[in-house]
Amino acid sequence: MATIKGSNIGPAFELAYEMVISRWTTRQLTRVRSRVVGARFASFGSSSRISFQSRILEPARISVGERSSIPNWSVLDGRGGLDIGDDCLLGFENVILTSTHESASTHIPIRVQGMYQKKVVIGDDVWTGCRVVIMPGVTIGSHSIIGAGSVVTRDVPAWTICAGVPARVIRDRRSGTGPAGPDGQEGE
Repeated sequence: MATIKGSNIGPAFELAYEMVISRWTTRQLTRVRSRVVGARFASFGSSSRISFQSRILEPARISVGERSSIPNWSVLDGRGGLDIGDDCLLGFENVILTSTHESASTHIPIRVQGMYQKKVVIGDDVWTGCRVVIMPGVTIGSHSIIGAGSVVTRDVPAWTICAGVPARVIRDRRSGTGPAGPDGQEGE
């Protein structure tokens, strides 16, 4: 279910988002949703878009740059702070977490250890495939690609392609090796 929760969101807007705004699917209504919901973010690029049925926690702590897209059925957790750069293409059903449970003590049940929050930063021109999970405290460098289904648990250097559970660097995008190099021609 699509929800929006946060210190700057009143119950009337929560209900309107859940029942109406998050369900708009036409291109024109997506623009309206992006303006209405984006106004509740710390900052939201005028040419960025929020697709339908997204779950958004603490939008006042989320910044989205220009020409970036928040896709269908995504979860954006802004409780620990979330920055998404310019020209980012996030895949369907991405989960970006900035808050999770403490688990350091082996003598106390996890459910009573509390929560911790760490900011997530996604650089410019980042593409994440479908169903990517990004854990708290991660920084994804600009121009990176994260493969579908990956779980990102540590920082990703700029210009890299990463995939897996946990995600690991596959190669540098600038190397020219692999299926297609920077010029679109076949690599080695």
